[in-house]
Amino acid sequence: LDSLLQEIMDTSKLKMSSLQDLCLKSYLKFLETECKTWIDLKNSGSVLLQSAANNIIPTLKRHLASFLSGTSSSNFRGKMFQEITSGKFPSERYRNYVEGAYDSQTYTFGLFENFYHIHDDIVRHTKRCAKICCTGVFIVESMLKVIINDELKELVFPQNLMDTIWNRNKGEYYEGGIERLVPFNYPALLASYTESVLFSPPKENGLPLRYPSLTKLKIGNFDTIIDLKRNGHNWRLMKSFNVTRDYLNFLKHLAPTQQVFNNGVKETEFEWPLADKRGVLPTNVHAIYAFKSIFDFFNPKSLCTLGKYRNLSEISLNNTQSMMFCDIRGIELFSAIGKAVPKLKVLDLSETLIFSGELVLYLLFQDAFQSLHEFMHLYSYKVLSLEDRMTLFKQTGNFRCIDRDKQSRICKHSFESYCSW
Repeated sequence: LDSLLQEIMDTSKLKMSSLQDLCLKSYLKFLETECKTWIDLKNSGSVLLQSAANNIIPTLKRHLASFLSGTSSSNFRGKMFQEITSGKFPSERYRNYVEGAYDSQTYTFGLFENFYHIHDDIVRHTKRCAKICCTGVFIVESMLKVIINDELKELVFPQNLMDTIWNRNKGEYYEGGIERLVPFNYPALLASYTESVLFSPPKENGLPLRYPSLTKLKIGNFDTIIDLKRNGHNWRLMKSFNVTRDYLNFLKHLAPTQQVFNNGVKETEFEWPLADKRGVLPTNVHAIYAFKSIFDFFNPKSLCTLGKYRNLSEISLNNTQSMMFCDIRGIELFSAIGKAVPKLKVLDLSETLIFSGELVLYLLFQDAFQSLHEFMHLYSYKVLSLEDRMTLFKQTGNFRCIDRDKQSRICKHSFESYCSW
């Protein structure tokens, strides 16, 4: 009797999962299977099945939206986001997994050597197979692509996500297989979020009925294709075999299909191992454009958006890819944030290596140049000759008739004479 009572007491100490957690785990298990199916169909190259594959992700999004809305949607999507990025996915079932074990005596086989090779193919080779269908690569991105929408409150991409996913149950110094050579496509997921903000909210008379729920946006440092190129052997390896090229070809499927999400990136601006450079890819320039597009799609105000992130109060820009502040895109980014995020309270730049202080002006002033122009000290301007205009066009791609005269004296702006700037 005492032992029975003790067993009952020990059992009562066990933490029981809530109904919400059980439902969450059940749905994510279902979602993982469907996303794996989508990956296999897209990678199959079957013309017959492409239409079916193209409908899987939109159908999963509609299915999830059909029973989640409002606060419950924000809470559940947030929990699912955390679970998917916690390292639990892809599950063991899709990580070069072989189920079962041979427990009979091998000496009963007359052709032992042939049996050994077959057994070796099934067990050892399957565990190290490099094909997309075996490794589980892209499952996490595909699951996130389904659950991300405008009702998500926190969009937080940790900087050590690749280690969290692929070093599970591995040693501290585990270098990994081919899965570690394929960059996590953060830019595609950022583009997917922007797509959801533009097109997901219900509309009335063409106008959306809700603002984005986002309160926190944080993106840590992540690897891009340029990190792969730093190791020349890995760069050449990834484009040398059909098995490895499949990974690079698949990356474009993780982004929205609309061309507008990569229109701001020219193919000449980035290097890619393959000739096909379509889609939103894990490169520095795609990351910059995707991050900026979250904000500047709203200015000027579009007919399909409300124009502001009314709830967003915290932004972390501690990643190299979105912080290329030495060019015009840094100005565009901060100006867009200033216009689209009226309740910004925290702007975290603590881990930023390169930052130009003048960008804060573009964040604080709606139109920094017009607002501050009267306080500026400038060169005089000069009218360019036709030959100079053509030279400038060839060098920069910009065509203009006037330019700064760097031989002139720098003077404070004056309202008494015409100012070309």
